[in-house]
Amino acid sequence: MSRENRTRSNPTSPHKTGAALTVTAAKKGAHPRGRPKLKRASETVIEKDVATPAERRPSKPKQIKEAEMQQARDFLKGIQEALQRVEKEKNELAQTNLRLIAEIQTLRRRSATETDKAHQEGIIDLMKCLADTLDNLERALATTDATNDKTVPREGVQLTHTSLLNCLATFDITPIDPQGEPFDPQCHEAIGKVKVEDKPPNTIVQVMQKGYRMGDHKLIRPARVLVSQ
Repeated sequence: MSRENRTRSNPTSPHKTGAALTVTAAKKGAHPRGRPKLKRASETVIEKDVATPAERRPSKPKQIKEAEMQQARDFLKGIQEALQRVEKEKNELAQTNLRLIAEIQTLRRRSATETDKAHQEGIIDLMKCLADTLDNLERALATTDATNDKTVPREGVQLTHTSLLNCLATFDITPIDPQGEPFDPQCHEAIGKVKVEDKPPNTIVQVMQKGYRMGDHKLIRPARVLVSQ
């Protein structure tokens, strides 16, 4: 028998067995020669790159995550409470500042009022002393006019009297000379009454002593007068 005939008649021939194994391995995805299929380097790199961080990082237990969240909430709550305290302190400081400003302004007004009052009282005390001097000068002028006494230097007395009145006027002090005016108990002092035919009652007929005032309302000395009945 020839070799070709022996091959056809033997189903377990080595050539036929190798071909069958090749086909079976190809169907199963194995290497034709029976070795396992190796992955290429590019395929391995790609699979590593597409992995997500969550897959690479080990997951923490649920209790640890809840504890961290609670710590974060407590921290935020502490910050909010601190901000509320700061806001409250700011409002309190603002109120204190306004109160201090009001007190300072009140103190300034009070100090200015007291200073002005003390200044006026000092001028008034001085004027009470000078009033007698003015009275003496006026009496000297009246005596000179009545007696026509040439020995008294009338012009000098007149100049002194006028200069003193001008000095007092700079402090807003003016004389009260109510001759012929109705009697006013607020600034006049009646020392007597006289019967005058051509004058209505309570009319000042004679000024015995002039009065003085500072401004319009501050009386230094009332005018002493005689009033008609």
